[in-house]
Amino acid sequence: MIFTIVMATVVAVGLVAIALAHPRPTHELVVWNDETERRLLRERRVHTGWW
Repeated sequence: MIFTIVMATVVAVGLVAIALAHPRPTHELVVWNDETERRLLRERRVHTGWW
């Protein structure tokens, strides 16, 4: 009985660790060239950025 509880705890902690290790999805927009950047800025799809 104790073995089952310990193994269930180990599995649960492992799954939580795997879930927390994955990075959060971001809505970052990657611009590959100047023309695309100009078009996205013109269409106001880019609101923030390092430029």
